[in-house]
Amino acid sequence: MKNKVILIAAVAAYCSYGFVEKSNNKQSIFTLQELIQDPMFSVKIISNGNYTGGSVSLEIESKFSKNVTMKIPQGTLFYPEDENEQTLVLPKMELITINKKSIQSHLVNGYCSEASDKCPSEGGVFTVGNSKNTKLKQLFVFLNTKEYDDNQIQESIWCITDDKSIGNIYDEEDTKLQETVASITGGRIPWQSTRREIAVDENQNIVAEPVEIKGKIKFGTKRITKIRSKIIRDNGELIHEFGKVMTIPKADDITLNFTVKVKGWEHGKYFVVYFTDENKELVKQEFTL
Repeated sequence: MKNKVILIAAVAAYCSYGFVEKSNNKQSIFTLQELIQDPMFSVKIISNGNYTGGSVSLEIESKFSKNVTMKIPQGTLFYPEDENEQTLVLPKMELITINKKSIQSHLVNGYCSEASDKCPSEGGVFTVGNSKNTKLKQLFVFLNTKEYDDNQIQESIWCITDDKSIGNIYDEEDTKLQETVASITGGRIPWQSTRREIAVDENQNIVAEPVEIKGKIKFGTKRITKIRSKIIRDNGELIHEFGKVMTIPKADDITLNFTVKVKGWEHGKYFVVYFTDENKELVKQEFTL
């Protein structure tokens, strides 16, 4: 009888302790790492086969008795199982509501931080960490000041992680992102911006194809001059001669807006040349595809 009483008392104490422990848990905001470690949640982090933008799928089962907020800090890294695949990075903090006692899926942003590696495989599992790259952190602070499209964000990240040209950050009007990246990296802003179409080939490699060059060409003339323009290769081969003839006034600070479609062109070094009717070269600007 005595043993029975002791057993009942022990069970009562255990149930009481479990009730108190559960009701005293007032935490309402969890980081992703905390959610992964908490037994009240089950978290799977899966690749959807993309390398930029909404590329990370979170599948979360909550056994919690109330709704909570999940915080994913900027700079969170998503490591693939295959070390030959790209690690993705989150440039902006995300807050997601996790409903009580539910199973939910959420898509979060992850951008490639290793341009030479393969795109993550669809269905592959990620683990998480935190970036210690101070230059990336500076970039992410700036990205919070304005909305940029996925391509601009991705190109700016590659300028830091893969030393890509700042000219790949394409914006027809605003140069602040280019200027910020140049300040962070110490890199040079070229005279032109290159718009690139980025795709993934059958072997999961990133393929970037330049499609448009845009920039400002500056020079001066000592008299009223009729000028023409052309594009040549570094070996002097003529690629294209523009038919338009422009009459330029005498001035020391002439600025011309230049745009050319380059989709399908071979990679290599090119020059934009402006010259007079007498075939005298006025300015020669280099760009590389």
